[in-house]
Amino acid sequence: MIRGLILILYAIGTTIATWIATSVVRRRMRRALGRRVSDSELSSISAWMKAVDNEERTEQRRPINPE
Repeated sequence: MIRGLILILYAIGTTIATWIATSVVRRRMRRALGRRVSDSELSSISAWMKAVDNEERTEQRRPINPE
């Protein structure tokens, strides 16, 4: 009985953690690429490389001491 409850709680916790991680990754990619991101692009290396390049360019354009 207890073992089954622990497995259910573990499954629920894992599901919630996975959903949160996916949301964070999707938001980062959307900001970097400037468009909506599909599920296949979340695991695509080329999409991540574009996102990193765009993030670096955005950081270079920001003022050093924003006030």
